[in-house]
Amino acid sequence: MTARTRETPILAVDFGSSSVRVAAASIAPNERVQVQYMGEAPTSGAIENGIIQDRRNAVDVFNRAVYSALGRTGHRPVEVFASAAFLEKASIIKDGRVQIQDGVVTGELLEEAREAAKQQCLEPAMCCLRSLTAEEWKIDDQRVANPIGIRGNVLRTRLHFTQIPMMAVENIRTLIESAGFQLEDLVFAPIAAALGCITDEDKIMGVAVVDLGMKHTSLAVYQGRSLQGACTSDMGTELIIRDLMAITNCHENEARKLLFEYGLIHAPLDAEENTMDAAINSVEDLPSIRRHSQDRTAVKIHTGTRDIDRATISSVISARVEEILRKILSNVLNDPAQRLSLNRGITLTGGGANIPRIADFVAAQYKLPVRIGLPLEMQGWLPSLQTPTYTPLAGIIAHAAHYEKDRADGLLGGNHAARSGGTWTKLVKWIGNFI
Repeated sequence: MTARTRETPILAVDFGSSSVRVAAASIAPNERVQVQYMGEAPTSGAIENGIIQDRRNAVDVFNRAVYSALGRTGHRPVEVFASAAFLEKASIIKDGRVQIQDGVVTGELLEEAREAAKQQCLEPAMCCLRSLTAEEWKIDDQRVANPIGIRGNVLRTRLHFTQIPMMAVENIRTLIESAGFQLEDLVFAPIAAALGCITDEDKIMGVAVVDLGMKHTSLAVYQGRSLQGACTSDMGTELIIRDLMAITNCHENEARKLLFEYGLIHAPLDAEENTMDAAINSVEDLPSIRRHSQDRTAVKIHTGTRDIDRATISSVISARVEEILRKILSNVLNDPAQRLSLNRGITLTGGGANIPRIADFVAAQYKLPVRIGLPLEMQGWLPSLQTPTYTPLAGIIAHAAHYEKDRADGLLGGNHAARSGGTWTKLVKWIGNFI
């Protein structure tokens, strides 16, 4: 296969439960990215956790998101890389092992190894989604970056798969194709969030990336360059908003404002706190919490039947944040070996990472370094969108860049060649990547 030398125009799409966000970008084979246009549209309930709730409304939302980015520019990339907050049935890592018959690794042999791994996680009516950026290769138990052309006896691959309902994948694909695009690849949401805000060095050192979404929370754990696991839970910041609505009888928009205006710590700090100080044994030991835990300053509620004080707001938010994080992090942090491997601690991203002082709160809770994950630097990225909310979108672009490099290097040659046929061949081969 001839390696690509020209830039490839792509459209990245993040199908969130609150908004559909898109970015048009051009990608060179060396992974250089130029973001050109960005836009979004609220889902208004048309898509939830990757499941289309109303097809007509979902089509309208997608088209509005695309138009908000591309408008009348005439720019029309064909290839779409997308992510959606699917709630997986299983998230598993499998090995595929094949004999190198002629002594040299070829593209066809890579496909055989991938197929051997995929066969171990197939189930009826489930899509077995492969995480391309987590793919690892070994020849005779020696790790290599690109096995093509290397001699040896046994080729082994380590792959991450996510089992999600086939109907969810098919309806997302149909939605994208109805607007004249082609779905090139899907990215599991926790991995997209991680790719958008951590570096290769973070992966080597060990990090847990928590994406706090509206209707879900996801986790991706890396150590020694390898993805150790990724999962999602059905608890998100929407639950905190509902709690605030219940205690104040206010409308949703005002509860949302309470969450993101007052957050976990309401009064300004006199100085920055070192949450890794040995004297801080719990959240309550934070100096700001000690100073303001009894802050009974009333907060006027305009759409509810009762006012609320700042201490109560903090109590409501912190209780639910603890529950959400406990559910997603318990397996990792209860394992001493995994906990010790997190030299870079926890990275919080997604819309929920905008809750004021949440990083300090989580650091005190788990006695680990915690930072807010902002989108990695990309040429053309809008400064106004340099917030945790847009990190998954940045991760989809990073995934697309990795994909295009692998394709240029011949690692994806077999798949791409099959897709270049007729419409039916494209459909059959694309579904074959997942089932």
